[in-house]
Amino acid sequence: MSFLKNIFNKKEESIHNYNDFWNWFQQNEKSFYQAVKNNQTIEKDFFDKLS
Repeated sequence: MSFLKNIFNKKEESIHNYNDFWNWFQQNEKSFYQAVKNNQTIEKDFFDKLS
């Protein structure tokens, strides 16, 4: 889970539109895949960071 901490401890720009989201997702898709694959707490570790 340390890879998620590395991602989310970085200062990121706000997501204001769909294009911003997809650009962000492309940068984070591998860690999202790992969270899903390993049955980690996706909502807490990933989606809460988007809101």
